[in-house]
Amino acid sequence: MFPMFPMFPDTMKKYMEACGIQLKRFNLLLIAVVMLLFGGAVQRMRACDFPPKELLNGPRREFKGLYQNKAYDYSVLIPKGFVGYDVVNPFYQTGFGIIFGEQPQSYINVFAEKNSLEDASPVDVANRQLSYLRKKGRTIESAPVTQTQLGRSQATQVLVTYTCPGSPERYVQFSTFVLSPDKGTIYELTLHALASRYDHDRSVLDQILKSWKYTGR
Repeated sequence: MFPMFPMFPDTMKKYMEACGIQLKRFNLLLIAVVMLLFGGAVQRMRACDFPPKELLNGPRREFKGLYQNKAYDYSVLIPKGFVGYDVVNPFYQTGFGIIFGEQPQSYINVFAEKNSLEDASPVDVANRQLSYLRKKGRTIESAPVTQTQLGRSQATQVLVTYTCPGSPERYVQFSTFVLSPDKGTIYELTLHALASRYDHDRSVLDQILKSWKYTGR
């Protein structure tokens, strides 16, 4: 390994010359290291990667019927015949995912997290999600945003139709976002599915949306 030194061009050049390292060889080595470190991430960005592999292959918890999350103050009813899954982690529980349908399977994510970026409204959360999708390499065809209610709270819904690099398939991501009354928590309920299955799978998500409740004070 090279020792630490100030990253100035002249200093770096003198150091490499003293070690007998040619600039061309150094550049090739640098490119190889970058590809090794980030090649896997680039490949993952090319795929529509749902459901999460951790829920498909790793140890997981199962939930049926009424789901209550006391850490984030909300509850929902998992529809009959469906199972919610979460990774096994004794320290936190943010929500669960439902995996269903034929291959490639659809996925519903029911999730809560702290509003660490201090979004002022659900619209801000939706806009940030759209920006994230674009950065992940999705080609967005349409993304209408609408206002609605989730329980007694104002919510924002965004229906994103998109494609992924290297695939002709059209996908849908339908999300509902809401903030807790003190704006300290973000709640998200999202359906990921093939566009051709959206109408059918939306009915499952609608049942969950109708049952969602904020249980805090």
